[in-house]
Amino acid sequence: MRVTKSAQSLESLILARTQAGADTASIDKRIWDLFGENWCIVFTDMCGFSRRSAQAGIVPFLVLIHQMKQICTPVWERHSGFVLKTIADSQLILFREPRKAMAACIDAQRALHSHNLDVKEPDRIYLGCGIGYGDVLKLGDDEVFGIEVNFAAKLGEDIAGTYDVLATPGAAKKIGRMKGISFHEVKGGRLGGTKKPYFSVSYDVNEESDLRKKAKHARVRFK
Repeated sequence: MRVTKSAQSLESLILARTQAGADTASIDKRIWDLFGENWCIVFTDMCGFSRRSAQAGIVPFLVLIHQMKQICTPVWERHSGFVLKTIADSQLILFREPRKAMAACIDAQRALHSHNLDVKEPDRIYLGCGIGYGDVLKLGDDEVFGIEVNFAAKLGEDIAGTYDVLATPGAAKKIGRMKGISFHEVKGGRLGGTKKPYFSVSYDVNEESDLRKKAKHARVRFK
C-alpha cells in the first residue's frame, strides 16, 4: 500500500502524542491545523449482498456492483461530489455542499429506480445512503476520519434499506429546508451508541410505480 506524506506526517504526530509528558492539546491543534477540513460525507451500500450472492453467486453480484458504479458515479460528479473510496459494494463520496449531496443521493436513487423498472428482480440494484456533515481529518485523496464519517457509514451500511436516504443531525440541520424533501426523526433511532438521533428523508422516487413499496416491504430480507 502506498504511504503518502500526509499519512506519514499524521503518524509522526500521533506517535509524538503517545510519549510521556506530551503536550496533547498542542499536538491535537497541529493535527487539525494540518488536516482539518469541513465536508459532507455520503456513504452508500448495496442492499442484499449476502442474500443475493448466496442465491446467484458472487459473479452476478459483481456485475451489479459494476452497473451501480456506472449509474451512480456520473450523478455524484454532476453534483460536484467525488468518490474517495470504494469497498466492495460500498462507496464513500465527499461533497463540499450538503444540499448538493442530498440532491445527488435522491437523483441516484431515482436513476436506480428507473433502471429497476426495466429489468427483472435478480438484476435490480437497491442502494441505501447515509449522509453526515462536519469537521473531518482528510489525508489528501486517500483517507478521511471523523465522527460524521463513522455516523454516515453506520447509516448507509448498517441501517439504510432500499431507496433509503438517512441523515445525521448535523447534515439535516445544514441542509435545512429543501424543495421536494422532508426530514423525519426516526423514533428510537440512535447513532453508534450515542444519544444522537438520525433522520429519514421523504422524497418522491416515482409515484407512478409501486416498486418502492414492494422493495420497502422486503427490506428486512435485504439487510
